[in-house]
Amino acid sequence: MTKIVKSNISTRIVNNKIKSYGGDLDTTKFRPNQIPVETPDGVIVVFTLPESEQYVSGKLWVFKDGIKQTKNVDYTETSSSTFTFTTAPDADETVIIDYIKS
Repeated sequence: MTKIVKSNISTRIVNNKIKSYGGDLDTTKFRPNQIPVETPDGVIVVFTLPESEQYVSGKLWVFKDGIKQTKNVDYTETSSSTFTFTTAPDADETVIIDYIKS
C-alpha cells in the first residue's frame, strides 16, 4: 500500500518521492529548511550550504524572512555549494534554503 501525505502546500509524498517544486524529488536527497554557514550581516553576499554539501543546479530555493527569492534576480547559483545575493541580507533578516543534494 502506498502512503500519500498532503500538506497545506500541496506536497505529496509517494514511495519516497516528493511531488512538488515542479517535479519528482527523491526524499533522501531533499534538504528543506537549511541554514547557510554564513550569518547575514548586511555585508556578506556569498552564502555556503551547510556541512559542505552540494546542490543540483537549478534545485536550490532561497528564502529571506520567509519570502521565496527569485533566481537570477535576488540571487544567483555561484557554484554547486554556494549562492550569491544581489544585495546582502541585513543582520536582522533570516536566510533559509531548500535544495536537492547532488
